[in-house]
Amino acid sequence: MTANRPMVRLDLEPPDVALVALALEQLIEHEGSTPTADRAVVLAAYLRLQRHQALRRQDSRHSQGSEALSQ
Repeated sequence: MTANRPMVRLDLEPPDVALVALALEQLIEHEGSTPTADRAVVLAAYLRLQRHQALRRQDSRHSQGSEALSQ
């Protein structure tokens, strides 16, 4: 780490650690070399957002289906 780059502390939960690992794997496959940690963390955040949005869509569909059944 260079002196002019701030250190970032991440509090990661087990699913997030898995996402960082997946992000690193995808970047290595795409770029053919080891990416910087910054890029892996950004990609992991993106993957986490995608997962969160997918879960929200799934919950939304489930609640809409439950409402239709109760009517």
